[in-house]
Amino acid sequence: MSEKRLFVIAALAAAAAVAAPAAAPATRSETAPDRAAFAACHARLDRCAPADSAAAIAELLELHQRALSGDLALLEGAAASMPPRARFGYANILLRLGRAREALVLYDGLVAERPAWACPWHKKGLAHRRLGQHDACVAAYRRAIELKPSDAGTRVALARVECETGDFAGALETLRGGLSCAGVDLDDPGRRSVQPDIEFLCLRILRGCGRREAAAAQLERCRRLAPDDPRLAGAETATPAR
Repeated sequence: MSEKRLFVIAALAAAAAVAAPAAAPATRSETAPDRAAFAACHARLDRCAPADSAAAIAELLELHQRALSGDLALLEGAAASMPPRARFGYANILLRLGRAREALVLYDGLVAERPAWACPWHKKGLAHRRLGQHDACVAAYRRAIELKPSDAGTRVALARVECETGDFAGALETLRGGLSCAGVDLDDPGRRSVQPDIEFLCLRILRGCGRREAAAAQLERCRRLAPDDPRLAGAETATPAR
């Protein structure tokens, strides 16, 4: 668990402590390891040889997990009374931990309270996607794009969902718009490459659209960008749609 994430969690816990009712709240010392436990584990990690560090790293990760669980316990009863941005941060943590249904409840509350705030709409779309709710996912992503048309990340996320559901033509237009927001012309053969995940998504979409020549050129781009990527094995043998 990174120090940055722990800092965010601690800040959220502080906000919750201010907003929460005063009826016998739990304290972090009751639910999480103390500083001495972390210091001792870091000391053991510093002393051991790299080849023997696995046990110390595992112990450190367990301590961080316990600390995270303790911080979340402080937040769970106070989410409704948190300021919107703190509630949004808490929902994002839940989503990263695989608790999409709980996160979705918070995102729903946020978009009802602040319907013109694009970020919760984007995360709401991601939560719906994690739950396999594709129609709701698409609707949330589209609303986020309406509110913030320049958000390339949401456009790429929507293109991925459209591709997964077989709407390759829609996915192509959505991806084209997303790359345009990032200053990249999808139809320019000499364009700069972007992240491998997006390039492989583009390859899949072009194949789905039946654009054989463009897909072949995109496959070459993927080979140059990520020559050791295991996705190339499947891409080499895939047959483009007619």
